Formats: sequence, structure tokens, C-alpha cells
Amino acid sequence: MFSFWKNQDGESPQKIYAWILLLGVIAGVALLFLGNRDDMTGTDPQATDYELSRDEIIIYQNYLEEKVKRLCATVDGVGSVNVIVTLERGFTSEYAVEYRDGNEEYVIIGSGTSQNGLLLGRNAPKIAGVGVVCHGGMNPSVQRELTALLSAALNLPSNRIYVTAARP
Repeated sequence: MFSFWKNQDGESPQKIYAWILLLGVIAGVALLFLGNRDDMTGTDPQATDYELSRDEIIIYQNYLEEKVKRLCATVDGVGSVNVIVTLERGFTSEYAVEYRDGNEEYVIIGSGTSQNGLLLGRNAPKIAGVGVVCHGGMNPSVQRELTALLSAALNLPSNRIYVTAARP
């Protein structure tokens, strides 16, 4: 019937189909291995979480520094301003807990490999200190004004705020 499928040696189409099927299986297995190559590289999900957390901290720190800088620039007697904000630690997560038989256990949602604790919220890092360098920063009244302003705005004790003059 399919005489045009026969090759010069007289092989039947079934033998050709068997070869095509074998090549297809080999190609499929190769694609499976190559497709999962990312999973096989040993990428640690916790390392990725660490990178995300570090990036979030840098973004948050830059945001605070810009806000403090703009706030300080509005004070009378303050010229150009540079600010650094130091954070105590990273973001912290708060998870739901329940008490069973006097024991505290995390509330787990999901099933199988997608189980996670029930996240209630994330807390921003605490500010450890603020340094302000500005024109006019050697004036004691400007120092007191900036220290009081930042202490109230950031809920920081005055000993964690330092104000000094910028180079002329």
C-alpha cells in the first residue's frame, strides 16, 4: 500500500515508524532534562528570599533618607542637606498562631509542597540612628531644631540623631 515509504533496502513503514518513535522518545527525554535544568542548578529559595529582603531594605532605607532630607531642608537656617539613616535589622514577618493543648503552633495554609504559614503582616525595620550633614549645621539652634524635629518625626531619642555642618 505505502510502497513509496519503502527505502532502497526494502524496509517496511513499520520499521521507519519505530525509528521515528525512538527518536521522538529520545528527544522528549532530552527536553525533560534540559527543561528542568534551572531546578537542578541548586538555586536555594532562601538565598533568593535573602536577596529580595536585602533589596527591600535598601529601597526602604533610600526612601527614609530622601524623606528626612526633604524634611530637614524645610527648616530655617539649613542649606544643602545630606542624610544617612541606619536600620537595626531587616523586615520581620508576623504569622498567625493558635494554641492547642497549651502549645503554640503556626497556622498553616495550603497543602503538599505549597504549605506556608498564615502571614498576618510585615513590620518595617527599626531606625537605629540618623546622621545629618548640612550647611548651617554648626549653629546650635539649628542643631536643636533638627534634633527635636527628627526625634518627633521618627520616634527616636535625641542621642540617636547627630547633626553637623557641611564643608563650605
